[in-house]
Amino acid sequence: FVGCDNEQGGYLSAQHLLEQGHTRIAFLGDESNQYPEFRDRYRGYCAAHQDRGLAVERELRIDAYFSEESGYNATQELLATGLEFSAIA
Repeated sequence: FVGCDNEQGGYLSAQHLLEQGHTRIAFLGDESNQYPEFRDRYRGYCAAHQDRGLAVERELRIDAYFSEESGYNATQELLATGLEFSAIA
């Protein structure tokens, strides 16, 4: 069995982007219990923002799943919103 700490991974990826000066970071993934990997990554993403004193902008979270096509479609949906962001976690 090989596993990983998805919450820590979400935290570290968001932390890295925040350290690079990004403050409007989009998140692609489903935060429901149906996809615990994404849920845990989103928790880490939120914690990194909280540690920096930044609010999580919920409108920058778009559902995506485990395929390249889903990620592409979620990115297109995000771009169509017209919301400004400088990175995607």
